[in-house]
Formats: sequence, C-alpha cells, structure tokens
Amino acid sequence: MAAAVNRREQREQLDDEIAALLRAGATHQHIVNTLNVGNSRVVRVRSEHGIPLPPGRAKRTRAELDTLAGRATAMLRAGATYQQIRDATRLDVHRICALRKQHRIPVPDRRPNRPTTPAAPAPSSDIDTLYDSIFHPGATP
Repeated sequence: MAAAVNRREQREQLDDEIAALLRAGATHQHIVNTLNVGNSRVVRVRSEHGIPLPPGRAKRTRAELDTLAGRATAMLRAGATYQQIRDATRLDVHRICALRKQHRIPVPDRRPNRPTTPAAPAPSSDIDTLYDSIFHPGATP
C-alpha cells in the first residue's frame, strides 16, 4: 500500500512540474524532452490545470485569419517577399501563394543580375535552311 501511495505522490509531483513549466511558457516538445514524459501527459496536465496556450501559439479565429490575409495581400502588392510576410503574419507559404493567385498578383522579378539590354534576336535559321545546308551543301539560297 505504501508503494502505491508513493507512486501516486510521484505522479502528482511530476504533474506539478509539468504544470509549472507550462505556466512558464515551455513548449510541449521541450517538456517531453526535459522530463522524459509523453506528449499526451503534457496535454492532460494542461487541460486538468486549465493552463491556456501562450498567445503566440494559440489557434486563430476566422476573423483574425481574414485580417491577416488582408495584411498579407497588401504586403504582396507592395512587393514584400514570402519570408517578410511570414515573419509579420505567421501565415504559411502555401496560404501566401494562394492569396497571390486568388488576387492575381504577379510574382516580382527578384533576379539580382537582370540584364538591362534586350535579349539578342533568335537566329533566323528555319528548318528548310538547315535541311538544305546539310543535304545540299553547295546550293545557295
């Protein structure tokens, strides 16, 4: 009987440690690796103790997502990179790409050494000229 009480106390003590780390803002993965416990136990302790997710990691409401989508669209139109938009809004690259396509925003050219002169014209050799030069080398066009 004493062993069962001791185990119960150990479990409660470990749950209290998990709760303290969650309140301090530790991630699930950090707690799992530090205390060598399962992820489900961390989830259970969070729900039993009523500890909310930190503001930066909580899921967003539809209104928040719509606001962020509008902000990302404005940034796309201003020429921001995907990384700049991700840093500012925490939107996924696929969502940013979908917004670009949905609003028909062209992809800006970001090549660093873009040529300033027009491209050279294509050679004017068509297939008949090539054929004649191979099979009729002495003939002039």
